Amino acid sequence: NTNMAHIIKPAVATLKDVKAYNVEGGTSTAGTNTRVLNTVTGESWFVTLSGTGTTGIGGTNTDFTLEPGTYKIVGNFEIYKSDRSFIWLYDVTNSSYSPTWVGSTSYQHSGTGIGTGQVHLHIPTLTLTSSTEFNIKNYVETGLSTEGFGVAHDQSGYNTFYGTLQIEKLK
Repeated sequence: NTNMAHIIKPAVATLKDVKAYNVEGGTSTAGTNTRVLNTVTGESWFVTLSGTGTTGIGGTNTDFTLEPGTYKIVGNFEIYKSDRSFIWLYDVTNSSYSPTWVGSTSYQHSGTGIGTGQVHLHIPTLTLTSSTEFNIKNYVETGLSTEGFGVAHDQSGYNTFYGTLQIEKLK
């Protein structure tokens, strides 16, 4: 009876907000915003994009559903001139969130000459007993038109990632 637990590899899926090289990250409004997640890569058998928006590059989807299980979730999302900002995982199915699902705060001054920043999410363990739909909420103090969630670049042929959420299925 040999213990093989040390060679079991967890499944990892990455959800992203992908836009073309010359498209801004999206409009932020003062208050709570829902971040776009329009693309899935990796081993995605346990997660589906489940919002009403479109998927793929430039898509508008925001929600995703996880099957029952235990997960580790890590995310990074761009912000620009937002003043105070923070991020959290929101349970759409149960209209709730946990204080342990709140990510980092950031301060990106809304004045001129200020660059972009990121807010980060790290949830070491999330256990679900039933399929649950989620999205990512991002509070910003100061909204900004089309660049609030990141500034586009000018290198044709290279898409831009304004948000990345890595979900590891632990069991």
